Amino acid sequence: MKRAMVYNIQHFSLHDGSGIRTTIFLKGCSLHCAWCHNPESISSQMQILFDAQKCIGCGACAKVCRAGAQQMEEQSIHRYEAAKCVQCGACTEVCYAGAMERCGQWKSQSELLEEGIRDRQLYENSGGGVTFSGGEPLLQAEFLREICMEFKQEGIHVAIDTALQVPWEAVDSVLPYADLFLVDYKVDDSELHQKYTGARNDRILQNLSRLAEKKPIYIRIPVIGGVNDNEENMRQTAAFLQTLGGSVKQVDLLSYHDLGIQKSAKLGKRMQRFITPDAQQMQRLAQCFSELGVEVLID
Repeated sequence: MKRAMVYNIQHFSLHDGSGIRTTIFLKGCSLHCAWCHNPESISSQMQILFDAQKCIGCGACAKVCRAGAQQMEEQSIHRYEAAKCVQCGACTEVCYAGAMERCGQWKSQSELLEEGIRDRQLYENSGGGVTFSGGEPLLQAEFLREICMEFKQEGIHVAIDTALQVPWEAVDSVLPYADLFLVDYKVDDSELHQKYTGARNDRILQNLSRLAEKKPIYIRIPVIGGVNDNEENMRQTAAFLQTLGGSVKQVDLLSYHDLGIQKSAKLGKRMQRFITPDAQQMQRLAQCFSELGVEVLID
C-alpha cells in the first residue's frame, strides 16, 4: 500500500482554494525560502519539534535518548541538541508536558481518503473540496496522482498548491485529476529568486506557462519586505502573468508574517526576520496588477 509523509491535515480551511476545504500538507520541499512560514515542511523526513516554553524540566526525555540529544543541566534546565537527534521519537512518547513533538507521519491512501470525504457535505454546500499542499506535494507525485484520482472518483474537487519547482512530468502526471492549481510565485528576478529560495525560477516559469494551457490557476505571491515588495518586481510579475491569458483566475498578495521564526526555533534553527509591508504598500503593489487588468486580492 502506497503512503505519503504528511505533517498536518487542516479541516474547514478557507484560504486554499474555492469554498470550504480540507487541506492535506505533505512533507518535503524543493525550495528553501528564507521566510518560509512552514519550515517543518522542508525536510521529507519525520522530525522532532521542541517547544521550550512547554518544557517542565522533568528529564524523562534525557533518560530515553540514546543519541545524547536531550541534555539535563543543573537546576533541571533542559537543553535539546537538534544536530545529535536521530529522529527515533522516543522522547515524544515520554514527554508529559508535550514539549517534544513528532512532525510528520506516514499516511495511506485510505486514511487520507477517509479524512477528505468526511466533510463532503461542506464541500457541496460551499463549492469546496480537498487541497494538497506542502512543502511541495508534487515531490510525492506518484502517490499524489493516485490519491487525487480516488477523490475525483468520489466527485470531490481537487486543488494542488505548488511552487512548480519539479520536473514537468510530475505536474503532467496529476493533470487529469486536479481541478485547480494554486501556484506560489516568489519573485520575478531569477538571481534574486536563487538568493532567497535556493533555486532559480527558470523551471518554474516554464512549468507555469505549460500549465496555463491546461488548467485554471490561482497565483499566490508572498510579499516580503526588502525582497519583492517593490513596484518594479510586481509590474514585471503582472506583465508575465498577463501572457498566460485567461487561465489565471486570481492573484493573491500575501503579506509576510513571522510565524516561521518560532517554528524554526522548535527545530533548533534560526530564521531571518523580514519586514511586514504596511497596508498602504500592499495597496500600491496591488495597483501594479490592476493597471494591467489582472484581478488581485490582498490578504
